[in-house]
Amino acid sequence: MEVEKMTNMDYEKLLDLEPQNLNHLRQYTIFSLKTKSYKKAHELLLKILDIDPNDIVAHNNYALLLTYEIKDYKQAEMHYQKALELDANNLSANKNYQNFLKLKIGKSEYYQRIQQLSFLVKGKIVADSIVGNSGFILILDDNSSVVSFLDDDKLFYKYIENEVSQKDRDLIYSNHYGDGKSPLNIDIPYANQICDLASEIANAHNQPITGLSIGENAFNFCFPNGKELETMIVPDKDRKITLRVFWEQW
Repeated sequence: MEVEKMTNMDYEKLLDLEPQNLNHLRQYTIFSLKTKSYKKAHELLLKILDIDPNDIVAHNNYALLLTYEIKDYKQAEMHYQKALELDANNLSANKNYQNFLKLKIGKSEYYQRIQQLSFLVKGKIVADSIVGNSGFILILDDNSSVVSFLDDDKLFYKYIENEVSQKDRDLIYSNHYGDGKSPLNIDIPYANQICDLASEIANAHNQPITGLSIGENAFNFCFPNGKELETMIVPDKDRKITLRVFWEQW
């Protein structure tokens, strides 16, 4: 019988005869996903992975099912990562994992909190800046300001409509955090470069803010032509958490 004409009963009959037949199990899984029989698809995918723990497609499909139907993000991430561990160049697994990460970040409390800043600053021009070891202040053309500062090893913000107070300035100077100026001996982008926060952030002067790019624990101010103030929270040479910022184009 042609695969396109197979029914649920037909697949069940095939598996009664050959319950370990991976081809039948895979075809039945595709059929179940297409017909939105997610409970059955879940059962079949687990059986496939029990027979062949290195089935990349099964890991990928199971991760998708866990993400969008079962909503078990912890298990989903494990299966995305397993698929990529088996084949780091798998286009489908890479695409699905990137979409998952965007979804995961988008649902986080941190993302929701930082996203509000975008509506406050979009379209405003950076007139000046103040830089400390654990944060920086962007002074905008309407006399409002944004204090970006480290707290609990994440980058947060305080939006100020009027003059920046000393208390606000104190937020960007903290003995709890290190000095990220010197090159670092770790495997991250720009690790071998000196990070002069004042010089990097000064590149944003006279530039309009077009939005924000929000990660798991930090956010970037975005500007025209793909430019961003890329922020990174990393350990310095003394293993203290520190803030590094680079003016980069994406």
